[in-house]
Amino acid sequence: MRYSLLNKFQGVLLGAALGELLGIEYQRQILSCSDRNEDFNRSSNKIKLPNFRLGATRVEINSLNRDFQLNNRASASSAYLAYLWGKSLIQMRGLDLKDWRDIWVGVSNSEFTKVNSSPDDPKAGRSALDILPRQNLTSPLALHPSSLILQPSAAAVATLPVAMFFHENKAKLREKLEQVAGVWQAPSQIEQDVAVGTLSVGYAISRALKEKLHPSVLIPETLTYLGVDMPLATLLLKVQILLEQNASLEAAQTQLCKSAVDAQRQEVTEGSLEAKFVSPSFFLPIALAFYCFLSTPENLRLAVIRAAQMGVEPQLTCSLVGALSGAYNGAVSIPVEWRVALETNSEAGRENSDRSPLLWGTVSIGEIMELAANLLAVWSGVYHSSASSASPQPPVVAAPYVIRPHRV
Repeated sequence: MRYSLLNKFQGVLLGAALGELLGIEYQRQILSCSDRNEDFNRSSNKIKLPNFRLGATRVEINSLNRDFQLNNRASASSAYLAYLWGKSLIQMRGLDLKDWRDIWVGVSNSEFTKVNSSPDDPKAGRSALDILPRQNLTSPLALHPSSLILQPSAAAVATLPVAMFFHENKAKLREKLEQVAGVWQAPSQIEQDVAVGTLSVGYAISRALKEKLHPSVLIPETLTYLGVDMPLATLLLKVQILLEQNASLEAAQTQLCKSAVDAQRQEVTEGSLEAKFVSPSFFLPIALAFYCFLSTPENLRLAVIRAAQMGVEPQLTCSLVGALSGAYNGAVSIPVEWRVALETNSEAGRENSDRSPLLWGTVSIGEIMELAANLLAVWSGVYHSSASSASPQPPVVAAPYVIRPHRV
């Protein structure tokens, strides 16, 4: 094994947190159309991040999807859920769906998931469910008491702890991820599209943790594991073709966005999109994350920066790339200066949440490292993982090359 399992567990969570932070900062730069700020340049090691022009396909995706879009707060809640659900796995010594459900309801109904907190916005203070198109109010999701609905890419981030905890058995991994999908939707009305999104990322994480991930065949293996013909499968097949052609980053962005738009147009024409919450373009962050990771599998820094350059849901895309690359390359692949920037940003966010986003909501880099270590401890059968924090016994020290009797 190239890296220890602990290093890989830490790589998944740190990579996801790092990617989320860089994605937020880059998205802010795009929205503000201002010069790159000094903090982000420092966190990205002063690597320039050129912004691609928004092509017609990107503009059309935004137009078709404007009623479905969730802002940074809703997307960020997926990372916060990953942290809370990871702690639940530790405290409950496994997957407790009731506890997960309680956490989900609490987070989704809190102000943390409000779509817009600006008093000037007419949608301020309204939940994600409130701004869904009226035709969707007849869907089963309208009966769900939660005020937040996760799209597939956000669900994939939120369920990262499940992918880590059940990585050793792909059959059990599928079972648990499908069970978790019932936490935020009525069990009898689980959308297969959402489950497919979590399964695709979960399977890739599982292969990386078991040292069985081979970049050239990951997508074919993932499609075989999914076993369904869904919009995500079409996008992943396109990613495989682009990788084989050594397509440029901009070409990959354009073609994947076009594929998503074409699929969405078809569903709109057929009238099937109105009856579903999930649209094909919601899978774009997952497809782009697979492309960025598999095009530079050995370089986490470059993979995350390329994901930010895409400019398509950078917060989710970068978080997924960070998790995939972190699982494959371990926490040692995360640049030291980026770790320092993470900790600095987290401390700054606690002082002023308007100036800098918090790291996974309310936690620090040390707590994320501890979460990964405790997850591994419980997974390996150490039921009292907190015992490791007790004061260790003093070591026995003796002069070298001298045999001495041991006295207690």
